[in-house]
Amino acid sequence: MARKKILTVTELTSKAGKSRMASLTPKERSDLGRQGGLVGGKARAATLSAKRRSEIARQAVLARWAKRNQDQD
Repeated sequence: MARKKILTVTELTSKAGKSRMASLTPKERSDLGRQGGLVGGKARAATLSAKRRSEIARQAVLARWAKRNQDQD
């Protein structure tokens, strides 16, 4: 089974790319989005400083604690 070529953002936003996207099944579009999502998280993490990652983690912990305390009320 041949692998499908992964399209770039430029290719997807071009006129030909839009027509190709319209011809994809929902499953194929979902798979394409998933590929971008997997790459995006790693790329974002690589660009964040240690301080910013710490701030994001702290916000997440506070949100979880607030939710937990809200559930106990």
